[in-house]
Amino acid sequence: STALLASALSLPSAHAATAVTGPDVSSWQHPYDVAIDWTKVRAAGHSFAVVKASEGSYVNNWLARDTAGARAAHLVTGGYHFARPALPVSTAADQARALVSALGPQRPAGTLPPVLDLEDSGGLVPRDLVTWTQVFLETVRSLTGRTPILYTYRYFWSSSMAGSTAFSRYPLWLAAYSPTAPAAVGGSAAWSLWQYTSSGAVPGIRGGVDISRFAGTPAQFAALADGTARTAWPLLPPQAPVSTWGAAGDRSATVRWIPGDDGGQLPASWTVTASPGGATRTVAGSLTRTTFTGLTPGVAYSFTVRAQSAFGSSTLTWPSSPVVPGRTPATPTGLAAVATPHSVALGWAGSAGFPSRWTVSRCSGTPCTGWRDLATTTTRSWVDASALPGQRYGYRVLARNGYGASSPSIALGVLTPPAPIVAPRPPVVPAPPVVTATLTAGAVPLGQSVVLAGRTSRAAVGARVLRQGYYSGAWHTWAVAVVQSTGGFRFVVRPTVAATNRYRVVLPAAAWHRAVASPTLLLRVG
Repeated sequence: STALLASALSLPSAHAATAVTGPDVSSWQHPYDVAIDWTKVRAAGHSFAVVKASEGSYVNNWLARDTAGARAAHLVTGGYHFARPALPVSTAADQARALVSALGPQRPAGTLPPVLDLEDSGGLVPRDLVTWTQVFLETVRSLTGRTPILYTYRYFWSSSMAGSTAFSRYPLWLAAYSPTAPAAVGGSAAWSLWQYTSSGAVPGIRGGVDISRFAGTPAQFAALADGTARTAWPLLPPQAPVSTWGAAGDRSATVRWIPGDDGGQLPASWTVTASPGGATRTVAGSLTRTTFTGLTPGVAYSFTVRAQSAFGSSTLTWPSSPVVPGRTPATPTGLAAVATPHSVALGWAGSAGFPSRWTVSRCSGTPCTGWRDLATTTTRSWVDASALPGQRYGYRVLARNGYGASSPSIALGVLTPPAPIVAPRPPVVPAPPVVTATLTAGAVPLGQSVVLAGRTSRAAVGARVLRQGYYSGAWHTWAVAVVQSTGGFRFVVRPTVAATNRYRVVLPAAAWHRAVASPTLLLRVG
């Protein structure tokens, strides 16, 4: 109520003497399995403790011990469920039953109502998450007779719940780590509990912990925690959805809506009406979308939604913004191809229905199997550069636009030509090498050196050449050199006999030539 909010705003701090405060804990507050000293928590001035009971289908193994310890220390206790929303929305009822089973009896005095901790969307869009939350809370209410508490925080509510105002009948527990009291969300006039820190220091609990305070007086808190009392739960006609919108399709439109306050019980059904034409669709109350088919392309349609339950019907929503159905493109025609050994150039005539792009797919073999998309193009032609020579392929094209895709064109068979046969080039054989050689002098005194230098083909670079001398009727190898990059070679000759000496240089035989010798050189030594 507004009075409770005013009471909260008047509190000077979380530790004011009139403040009703308490921590909420989970297994994280038990490092190394150390128990909480609940007597110290109570002695520090706290009045209540809320223990994590479950998350999805998981049950906290400290739930029973923490609850018993807190009650023994004369603290009011409660339990919360960390929501894991998922579709179908029936999972909400499953998780609600798991929470109630984990908590046990909820009617004793000094017991807070069960809490739904809603801070994870599970990937659900707001319209589905609102319905999921309604199913969870109403299942808990049905099973326990208690009006459950809803825990959340502002950013999550405004984004994941689209700022829904459908939950005003539930006590609100709001997380807001600020020095000033926050404004309420969810349609509530005020919060009932404010979690003002996530790192508070509480004697008896190791490490930082969440701490919250109640918005009213101790007497009002005792009334909230009196499990023996029956809280009013009026069942009313549901309210109209807070938002309705459509999305155009191929001669169709899909309508979605965000539920409003369901009046305490999920609607039995929704009736959606299209205008013009007055066509209707009725869907189950757990759904938040329906599709109209057979609409006229180019006509603007708007939609209204009404909720029905055993307790009455809602008013109609305002008409949604108009949407204009279209139609998918017609099947492309005139597919043709020009093939080369390594490519297939495709072109087609297009299709009616204003396509914005085309998808080309291919199969291979005989019969043609394994259709797969190759490319999407905005033009009426495309080249398959991955084709191989001598292969049989099938091609087809489908057209797309914002309303959908056409059926594929008639498949076109293509046989790529074989690759051309290229005659091998004859090997390039270097010309037979020639070896030339000269001496730096034709006559020298005994004991003086002379240089023998020469050249051969550059094709013989790196090969060995032999310096030979002639005596006793035969040529003998006296030294070896390597042909340099220029084709040249060099020897130093030091004669040891006073006579006319004969020399030559030999390039030994290789795979591309026979052995080649230079002309004979004469050197007179004396």
